[in-house]
Amino acid sequence: ALKKYLKYPNVLAGMVGNEVMNDEKAWKAAPCVRAYARDLKLYMARMVEEGFLERTLPLMYAGQDSSMIGGADTDPNEVMKLTVDYLSCVEYGKSVVVVDSEEDVDVGSVSKQVALRASGSAGGGSWNFEDHKFGESPIDIFGLNVESWCSSTQTFEYNSDGTIGTYYSLWKALKKSSVPIIFSEMGCPHSHFDRDDLERKTKEGTRDWKQVEVVSRDMADSWSGFVAYTYDGPEDFVMFKGG
Repeated sequence: ALKKYLKYPNVLAGMVGNEVMNDEKAWKAAPCVRAYARDLKLYMARMVEEGFLERTLPLMYAGQDSSMIGGADTDPNEVMKLTVDYLSCVEYGKSVVVVDSEEDVDVGSVSKQVALRASGSAGGGSWNFEDHKFGESPIDIFGLNVESWCSSTQTFEYNSDGTIGTYYSLWKALKKSSVPIIFSEMGCPHSHFDRDDLERKTKEGTRDWKQVEVVSRDMADSWSGFVAYTYDGPEDFVMFKGG
């Protein structure tokens, strides 16, 4: 899959997980997501060194902005910050060749040739990352799926009901993140836009997309962009049917 996608210059990044850790039970998968991203990055670096790939692919994880995450007593914005920090935390240590045998081979104690022979003779698929340094974030981009701009009276600072604005809260919680942050899904279901404001609501649920200016202006110091949801997908979000 990597060889097929990486040959296209308009492929900007790859998704290693989308809304995986959505509740306390699912958070048990967090170490797997982190390890998958780390190992995939190591694999791509090695493939570039060996000439099998021309470039590496930046990796992104996308989380869900939801009050369901963490339970009723947990601030979802703090959960998002925890998720970003965990997946982008730099890891240091020795590389290890993973082989299908009783014990792993520490490449720091054997030569490259011996390590590769050991992995091959064991019959397990593995690579020697002897020369590759750790010390990189497993993910390169953190995405956030948010469908909460659902009123034409909403602003950056305040929601339509007068509570603290969703975008403001997220900006405040994640502004010091060590990796680029984007909205990987941004919009609102047509059926929800201005649904409680009969004077403004349209039959099609036309969205005004005022949040585009908010991201580009008020959040530009720490957010790197957005993906408008959606070009094609669930009918309640499609941009060409109601805006």
